[in-house]
Amino acid sequence: MSYRGRLINPFVAVIARLDTVATRANTEGGKVPAGYDPVFREPHAVTEADGDRKGTRKESIVRIPCQIEDPELDLQRQQVMGNDPSETITLAFHFCDLERLGLVDDDGIAKIHTNDRLVELRTVCGNKLVQKFRGLFATQVTPGGFGLGLRRNLLFVAFDDREQTTTVAG
Repeated sequence: MSYRGRLINPFVAVIARLDTVATRANTEGGKVPAGYDPVFREPHAVTEADGDRKGTRKESIVRIPCQIEDPELDLQRQQVMGNDPSETITLAFHFCDLERLGLVDDDGIAKIHTNDRLVELRTVCGNKLVQKFRGLFATQVTPGGFGLGLRRNLLFVAFDDREQTTTVAG
């Protein structure tokens, strides 16, 4: 057995994985349209009378040790309508942890996918909340870190907020 390295200054990422099968079948008791919108290809969302937005997105929560690679939290970008705050964070997950948690399929592909949502970061010791996130979704999932032991070591996942305004060309 060979040494595969380890995470440096680890945290625990709480991720809400999109369950596409449950989302497709979800009808919320007949109150919202089932599954995905055929035009926008995303889970249906309905605004109720009280202003609450109800969606059909179904998720499963996982807690995975991670390393923070590249935080750009609270980045400001100038847009046509003013400042558009942006958040981006890249997390590195160790394949040993993903395998232990059953998050690697039989083909060796990680079960963390684009559109999975980053909920929060917690400390490894004591499980204390470090930061909650709203609207950060996985936009890029890239295996990497081939090295020690001639096996994959790391999975890099970039979480970005969803763009709300039109970007200024320039």
